[in-house]
Amino acid sequence: MSFPIPYTNGQVATVNGATYTYSSSTNAWTKVSGTLTATNTLLVASTLSSTSTTSGALQVIGGAGIGGNLYVGGTIYQNGVAVGTGGSGTGTTTTFVISNTTPSTGTNTGALIVAGGIGVGGSINVGQTSTVGGAVIITTATIGQYATSASGTGTTTTFVISNLTQSTGTNSGALQVAGGVGIGGNLNVGGTVTGGGVRATSTSTAPSLATTGFAPTVGDIWYNTTNDVILRYTFDGTSYYWIDITSPTIGNSSTFVTQDVLNPFLFIR
Repeated sequence: MSFPIPYTNGQVATVNGATYTYSSSTNAWTKVSGTLTATNTLLVASTLSSTSTTSGALQVIGGAGIGGNLYVGGTIYQNGVAVGTGGSGTGTTTTFVISNTTPSTGTNTGALIVAGGIGVGGSINVGQTSTVGGAVIITTATIGQYATSASGTGTTTTFVISNLTQSTGTNSGALQVAGGVGIGGNLNVGGTVTGGGVRATSTSTAPSLATTGFAPTVGDIWYNTTNDVILRYTFDGTSYYWIDITSPTIGNSSTFVTQDVLNPFLFIR
């Protein structure tokens, strides 16, 4: 192997069928990549398998641009993860199979991640619970966990909510209604009814946030189990009171418990 002398920066020389170019800054001859014409076929006879980007019969340090079809006899990997293979068929009959089993826990995880929307003209079959906007999709298989409709149509239909979530406020429970509720028939409640004027409590001490878990509101009824007296919570414009509404009146005296307006949980008999 011999290069021409003298040589200058950028000079090109062909030695043993390979093309080189000289750089005066490095004082080195660098091999120039060759170009295959349309009539040439590059055959790599090595059968060495590839297990990474630095192994295999053909290794490309940079990116690879392919203008035509690409046929792969084995599994295709991206960043060490199998991305799938194409099934049999051509054109509109091709089936694409993604063999990656990575589960999805959000819009940016899973075996298939699509940054934009997806339009599907046919059916979608999902094997596990799925969500939309963070909310679980209720299906015919899981609807029994939330609500079921008994037989009947129109005004004869009975709706049953089998969810057992307890209600501790207006924004919790198996059924939540943001607006008001109008009921034309009877209302039967198996638990405690909470609301101004309709809450009833049976305790030996006056209801308070500390004793019952809720603060009394005007109209509440308290049955004092100690002396068998029923009292009603009221406000006279100045103070809040538990007023005895069942004991007989004697003269001008009355039995009541006073709750200071500045301290709703301080009771004075």
